[in-house]
Amino acid sequence: MNENEKINIGKDGEEIPAEKEGRGGRLMLIFCLLGALAVGGGGTFYYTTQMAPQNGEALAVEEETEPEPGSEETLDSRYLKIERLPAAITDARGSVVGYVFLDFNLETRNTDEQPFVSERLPVLVNAFNKEISTNGITDPNKPGAIDYGGSTARLKDVANTILGKEMIYGVFITKSLRTPG
Repeated sequence: MNENEKINIGKDGEEIPAEKEGRGGRLMLIFCLLGALAVGGGGTFYYTTQMAPQNGEALAVEEETEPEPGSEETLDSRYLKIERLPAAITDARGSVVGYVFLDFNLETRNTDEQPFVSERLPVLVNAFNKEISTNGITDPNKPGAIDYGGSTARLKDVANTILGKEMIYGVFITKSLRTPG
């Protein structure tokens, strides 16, 4: 041995050269990486053989057929979605006590109106934001609570005013998520 070579003393008192000291950590790292690779590969194998569609099968998609005029299917409602519209929750004094994000469905009577309304969704969202910011959504009799009936009736009127004719037959709040605080 050289004078410059480091020597460490093990638990039982025997000398261990410094070059052999760090091999256990490296081996453990390699075994952990191999184990993670095996688990990931096994999960992928299970998914592709057991859960995924086989032999080029795709999810069944129904082909839309045009309903006959006058049938009950033509009276079915069609819905358009507006998601995550922010609104302030106020108390009796008008002070903001929190915020809520609202998801809406707009009801149209037939598919002929849908493209016209869909093209104007950005304008409707803007008008909804203005209405909610100006007049709020809280119930005057229950400060801090959302007035679902009053708010949706006002938004329906706003939408039909923007569209120029009665094309929206209902506005429904489908989800309200209050932010913490």
